[in-house]
Amino acid sequence: SPIKALFIKEEPDPHSSKYPLFPPMRKFSGEKWDEEKTEIRMATDGKKLYVFIKCFDKQPENYVTKYTEGTKNMAFKDDSIELFLMRDRETTEYVQYICSVSGKATLFYKEETNKYGGNKAGNKPDDFKNPVIFSEKITEGFEVVMVIHLSNIGLDKVEPSDGFLVQIVRNYRGQGDPGSVCLQLFPSAIYSDKRLDRKSTGLNSSHIPLS
Repeated sequence: SPIKALFIKEEPDPHSSKYPLFPPMRKFSGEKWDEEKTEIRMATDGKKLYVFIKCFDKQPENYVTKYTEGTKNMAFKDDSIELFLMRDRETTEYVQYICSVSGKATLFYKEETNKYGGNKAGNKPDDFKNPVIFSEKITEGFEVVMVIHLSNIGLDKVEPSDGFLVQIVRNYRGQGDPGSVCLQLFPSAIYSDKRLDRKSTGLNSSHIPLS
């Protein structure tokens, strides 16, 4: 069944239990991974998307943060969260928001996919509105909060009956390091081997109707 983001009129509360909880994340293969939980909730007022993610971690001393140390900002290679947003399956533009447990964040605005499947990053439009993104370490692990303008994916105002495309990745112990586990909302896939098939490119995501 579709995943829902709660339509709200009041000031958002990142710890509200009334926001619907997303399904458990899985490995890219679809295999269950129960070693650590990831709780995902979303809400919207029609113009902004509020994303609240709690990443449980029993061994915070093992966080990978080296990829955002100093001037480096490869946040996706740390313990991190990636959020992909796209208006619908007819558009080629999407935005990727990334936040490391270290607190460093970055984003990519991508305007097209070339014939080999690699993403060509385009310049952000003049009217692009920067998000608010931050993470905080807590006793149980860490939390990520994102406040994103939906106009960045061409939605100036959404109604409760509207929907858009979203995918979330948790990089547990980063990417490529020993012990790394990449988790995502499943069965939707961001990445695919069928790169030349428009319906199976890296733009595939979960459909999120609002409620």
